[in-house]
Amino acid sequence: VVEALTEGFSNEVYKIESSGRALVAKIFSESAKVRISGSERGRWDERAGLARVGPAVLARSADGLLTEFVAGRRVELDDLRRDNWAFAIDEVAPKLAALHDMAEPSANDTLVV
Repeated sequence: VVEALTEGFSNEVYKIESSGRALVAKIFSESAKVRISGSERGRWDERAGLARVGPAVLARSADGLLTEFVAGRRVELDDLRRDNWAFAIDEVAPKLAALHDMAEPSANDTLVV
């Protein structure tokens, strides 16, 4: 089963379910291909997966990548309002801090090809 996901920034993103496993395929847009060199596309996705603030990247190329599917929902503005600080502090802040603590990938640390 293939389902288009609509929350992607500018790429085409699809959820693929087969044999009880769910994956996500991200196909890089033409604008991504203009902005980011082929060897760099998806490198931050890999880093986020390794830091456990994103899904594990299973394969990556200059045209797209394949990741594990992580069930969840988009964080909405109402989730971060003053009467809901516990969610922001307990759930969002640690993941955002881990994301910002990630080292910038170097040219020598390709993880998945």
